[in-house]
Amino acid sequence: MKYLALILAILLAFSWTPWARSQQPKSQSLVVYTVTGLNMKSTGATTIFTTEGERFHPLFCLAEITAASSLTIGASVSVGTNSSTFNNILAASVTGTTVNNMLPNALSALTDSVAPGTAVKANISIAATGTSGTLSVSVIGFYSN
Repeated sequence: MKYLALILAILLAFSWTPWARSQQPKSQSLVVYTVTGLNMKSTGATTIFTTEGERFHPLFCLAEITAASSLTIGASVSVGTNSSTFNNILAASVTGTTVNNMLPNALSALTDSVAPGTAVKANISIAATGTSGTLSVSVIGFYSN
């Protein structure tokens, strides 16, 4: 719950509301990109989003387990643009094992902004152990020109 409060505080600090988004240029608004339905039992990279016409500055990542059955060890998930490891935005971190477990993360040290037209991917490098699990991954940040 404390992480939700932190995210809300960040969103409010950037005046992120549907009304504010429609009234402000994209480069002054906080954006959230989310991919859902990631199979925690399978390794591989999945595109969360492709950056738009300006540089994207990631601020925060959040991984949340949305479904789980008899997981004993969580999956190792990272976020990035660097091919094969996809860990230059968020270094690999191990998730929990139960539904609604959240893995909020500050970003990798010295994270660069992301060039326009670049795919940002979530990567499960080590699969979870257990029957089944599903994960959503969000990236929060802003654009600048």
